[in-house]
Amino acid sequence: MFVHSKFYRRQFLIDNQLEFDTDLIFNEDSLFNTVLNTMTDYKRIGKIETEAPLYVWCFREGSATATPENHFKTLYGLYDRNKKVCEAYKKRLPYDRYCAMVARMVMDSYYALNVETLPDELKPMLEDFRQFYHDHKADYAQVDRKTLREIKNVSKQEYEIGNREEKERWNICQINQVREDISVTKWLEMLEINEAKE
Repeated sequence: MFVHSKFYRRQFLIDNQLEFDTDLIFNEDSLFNTVLNTMTDYKRIGKIETEAPLYVWCFREGSATATPENHFKTLYGLYDRNKKVCEAYKKRLPYDRYCAMVARMVMDSYYALNVETLPDELKPMLEDFRQFYHDHKADYAQVDRKTLREIKNVSKQEYEIGNREEKERWNICQINQVREDISVTKWLEMLEINEAKE
């Protein structure tokens, strides 16, 4: 979903008002491509074979994505990107695809926020997700069990890979582990109960 190593037809982007979302700090390129791909027929997406490197990825010390202090900003970036993808799916794709994206938001949030001790930095994100789930509960309920299982497996794998990479890159000894003894359904129920109490 990166934009590098790709060509884009400029007039198509202009006609469909496809631009980078400047409100995002991270993942603005993956949002751009996800929205673009909701509008295109995959048969119209070509592939150019070449042995020449089209892009060289440099890791720079102090960059936005490689700084430990930006760990929570990265989580927010993923969360904000997925919310915007939801909006795009609702406008451009069949209802079942939109509902599946809502489920992806739920699963990703479960793995990011369902931890033993929630860091203060993520509490605003939890509150925002509570509102998101409140607004989209009916859409989430539309998703069949098979699709939910598939989405959960993808979210879990990506979360585990991300945690492992962060430990290796920054030598972090402990990252909060998800409480998987609490199911997604139970976690969502707990959020609603706590919201009602507050």
